[in-house]
Amino acid sequence: MSKRILCDFEELKNEGPKLNIHFDYVCEKIINKNGNIEFRNVENNFEGYIIGPEDSPYEGGKFHLKILLPETYPFKPPLIKFTTKIYHPNIDKYGNICFNILKTEWSPAFTLLKVLLSICTLLNINSINPNDPLELEIANLFKSDINKFCAIAREETKKYAT
Repeated sequence: MSKRILCDFEELKNEGPKLNIHFDYVCEKIINKNGNIEFRNVENNFEGYIIGPEDSPYEGGKFHLKILLPETYPFKPPLIKFTTKIYHPNIDKYGNICFNILKTEWSPAFTLLKVLLSICTLLNINSINPNDPLELEIANLFKSDINKFCAIAREETKKYAT
């Protein structure tokens, strides 16, 4: 395991819980440099959860995520997916996240903790981006009736993220 991954994981273990971010190693699969999943380098896999931020429709929800680190991390971004169902225009039904820092705006300077903090921020109502959705119907509701959107998001959070 690379020194960078060890440092990132150490930061997650030490600072994450203070920020409602909880992660640990997993013995599973990784994504190789060709984008395929392989059963090796199991230390490059993490799973855990974040707690929905206060004053948001996701408040108090426990949202599980998986992180797969490519062999070229930190030069390539981690693959992060929600494994808890979430009602959000920028997160699809498979847990994929539409977020610039995981794609075009990735920088090797980002640590796993910073990325996860950014994902937590995406759960704040003011950070939702309905103009770049993965779930168009949810984005349209967000734009047309934010109160109804929040009610559904709260209901789904209580149902799936407890």
